[in-house]
Amino acid sequence: MKDVLNREWQIGDHVKVADRAPTRELGIANASGIVFGLTTPSSTGIAITGAQVDDFGVNVWIPTQQKAMWLGEELLSFVSHGAGGVMKWGDVTFVRTGAGRWITRGDKVRVVDTSATRQSGIANAVGTVAGWTTPPGFDVDAEGTLGTDYSIDVSIDERGIASLQDGEIEFVSPGAGQVMHANGKTLVRNEQGRWIKQRE
Repeated sequence: MKDVLNREWQIGDHVKVADRAPTRELGIANASGIVFGLTTPSSTGIAITGAQVDDFGVNVWIPTQQKAMWLGEELLSFVSHGAGGVMKWGDVTFVRTGAGRWITRGDKVRVVDTSATRQSGIANAVGTVAGWTTPPGFDVDAEGTLGTDYSIDVSIDERGIASLQDGEIEFVSPGAGQVMHANGKTLVRNEQGRWIKQRE
């Protein structure tokens, strides 16, 4: 059995379901989906459709079915990291980058050296994620994503806020000291990026 957290699949990945007998029976052959969870069936007792290779299953949201299904990973192929995907945990919102990392306000990022960032004088600068911008009228909560036409707002020292495209930033470190309120608890983010219960 392998560690669920060390698999190639990550929450938010976009996948395609294989055309096999079990998926045809479920009516999801060749369907597109989004990874919503991972499990070890022997520990959780969750029933998995497929071979359950290495005691592992993937929970996939199938939009055309409007439901999530637990599938063996041999029934899935990777499509993308789902850049712009949005996930909320407590009162903190996370956004998925094209590189597959979930970022949130307060995270430190480096501005990638491109002709556009050099021209703006911010290439290789390190800043803090301040938020994100979507087109007027775009409903992030309803869509569950920032869509395709969005930017990441980064605070860069005295230079202020720069609105950058997904490929123009790379993650440096988590925003230590961030506070989250979830399930009646107050959590604080440590330097490793873990959320720990705040001491009374």
